Amino acid sequence: MNRTVRAFCLLQLVLNALLLWLAYEWLALSESTVTRLAGSAAAALAILAAASWLHGATFTSFREGVEPGAGAAFRTTLRHLFPLLLMVLAAHGVVARQKAAANQVAIDNYSFSPQTLTVPVGTTVTWINHDDVPHTVLSMDKKTIASPALDTDEKFSYTFTAAGTNDYFCSVHPHMKGRIIVK
Repeated sequence: MNRTVRAFCLLQLVLNALLLWLAYEWLALSESTVTRLAGSAAAALAILAAASWLHGATFTSFREGVEPGAGAAFRTTLRHLFPLLLMVLAAHGVVARQKAAANQVAIDNYSFSPQTLTVPVGTTVTWINHDDVPHTVLSMDKKTIASPALDTDEKFSYTFTAAGTNDYFCSVHPHMKGRIIVK
């Protein structure tokens, strides 16, 4: 393995580590604003483009009779880029769906589930009524959170903009209680 190939391999490992770090960032961030989402998506595409080019350069370096160079690396990158982009977009979609599900409260069998949910400031929580009877979501102060009556499969969303503990109940069935802790 010559010096050029070693350098390509090392750079590719660094860029792949950056992609892995960005994936963990996507899992940890609430991505609550379009700006944050656009910024992380742009960073991912830039890192992916650099890693793809290095992949192409490294791949061509191992082929017999092919001198490593920008042209061969570019052609190899084009062949491999589309499947890589599809994988990144699919992974981002899975993460987004998991985050959305993590910020939901199901109303089922006359109870809120989870009964206590902890979220970061700026998170939108969605309540979904899966019961056959109407329910409401009303904060204890009867001002902060106030949904209309939710029929079967209807949703209500509220964005928490300040840290604190928010206790709520169903005004139709007052024994149903829940809590959102915003940190």
